[in-house]
Amino acid sequence: MDGYKEIIITREKCMWGCAANFAVLLDGKVVGTLRNGTTISAYAQDGPHTISFQKGRKIDCSVSILLSPEDKAKVVNTVISGSHLVVESEYATNTPETAAFDSENAPQKRSRRIKGNIAFAAVIFIAIIAAVSLTFGGRSNRPSNASPDIPSKSTTTQAIQSEEITISATDLWAAYKENTVNADTLYKDKILVVTGTIQNIGQDIVTKAPCISLETNDGYGLYPIQCFFPKDGDQTDLIAQLKDGDSIIIAGECDGVPIAHVQLTRCSIR
Repeated sequence: MDGYKEIIITREKCMWGCAANFAVLLDGKVVGTLRNGTTISAYAQDGPHTISFQKGRKIDCSVSILLSPEDKAKVVNTVISGSHLVVESEYATNTPETAAFDSENAPQKRSRRIKGNIAFAAVIFIAIIAAVSLTFGGRSNRPSNASPDIPSKSTTTQAIQSEEITISATDLWAAYKENTVNADTLYKDKILVVTGTIQNIGQDIVTKAPCISLETNDGYGLYPIQCFFPKDGDQTDLIAQLKDGDSIIIAGECDGVPIAHVQLTRCSIR
């Protein structure tokens, strides 16, 4: 475009915060969505500009840049530090190929980011340990000898399957957004058959089990329905053939909102 120059905005791929997406605003106008390990381009004329990164309804961070007549293009590199997006570097360049930022050129910034990620990981780890303790602690209080009146596992499974609830990913997210307590009453610990569109295919950061995220039309792509599949299950090869944008039907047990997203476990593709 005549009179306009390219602004290249990158996000370093990182295992922490990989599910969080950020709407990118150039001078207050949305120019794209920055996902984990992706790059987007925006265009502007010479002069001062402001780039903001919005998570949900809040601006997570902003940076001011200046496009001068000598610049061919401008690069803004970002990374996740803790639970926030930060600008790692901003510089002029003549070729898009130099957009990949060499972290060794800024060891102090990298050190601060690593410390932030370690602290964030520690918080998540403590939360997981607490959740596991509560879960298994509650189970240890149950009688060890099963009553003859308790149905067999196969009978229970058949009963659960007969109570399957079919719902779209958009409606499921809307229900939890409106009233989490009521949504848990309706859906938690039940088998849901969820229809939707694939937003992202990834892995659990701890177990490396497959995870398919379904779009919820939340406006920013920050709150997909996360569907976790058994690691090395019989559907791993099928999942490997899928791609973002595919329509899909997934059945799984609803775990409610353990941290930030509605999650389904022990999933299978229908």
